[in-house]
Amino acid sequence: MKELILTLLATSSVDSLNPIGITQQFILQGMVKKPKHIWYFILTTGVVNMIFGYFVYYGVIGIINNGVDHIITNYGLYLYILELLIGILALFFCIRGLIRKFKSKNNDKLAEQEAEEQKIKSKIKSVTPLALIGIGVVSTVSELTSAVPYFAFLAVLVNYKLSFLVLNLILIFYNIIYIAPFMILYFIYMISKAKFDAIYNFFRKYFRRFSEILIPLLLLVIAIVLGFDSITNMINIV
Repeated sequence: MKELILTLLATSSVDSLNPIGITQQFILQGMVKKPKHIWYFILTTGVVNMIFGYFVYYGVIGIINNGVDHIITNYGLYLYILELLIGILALFFCIRGLIRKFKSKNNDKLAEQEAEEQKIKSKIKSVTPLALIGIGVVSTVSELTSAVPYFAFLAVLVNYKLSFLVLNLILIFYNIIYIAPFMILYFIYMISKAKFDAIYNFFRKYFRRFSEILIPLLLLVIAIVLGFDSITNMINIV
């Protein structure tokens, strides 16, 4: 048990230093209607992470993997066709975004920017609690694939036969440490709200300019990856 506790402390501390999650909260904190709403994101992140721990401990992940393997084996061709269609759709939105940006250069940019600024100001505090929960679920699940410290801890955890109560306490303690930086960031925001909002608005201003190019490029990368993967796998099947 001592080894388990030490592993818990070490892995959760490293796992908590999650630059992607911290950056997400930094952005979302400036977009919520009320500062306390960010707790929907923080707590969702911890709960989803903890649920994954239960899945691994009780072998649910293995069952899911077997189910996925079965689906790919029997319906792989249809899945890869769907993947190709998604890639084509991403390419379509990429081209549309570039065309819209090209056309916008020929319009009255000053009037457009002023109208857009007013629109953004009215919407900047518009992220709802439900949206924060959704973002928390999606971001946590997507980051689990690269959560090496958490997998290391769970690899040790599955070797112990624990009661449900003890397992609860261990996973709760791990995830409290995991979301600790998020909680600290919230309290820092509450103490220095004006400075935080000023920094956020500064980054938002420049991010908006670059996003017009970055988003189409990201969609292009997604289209290429999905297209290459789907075509390669379909060739192997056929």
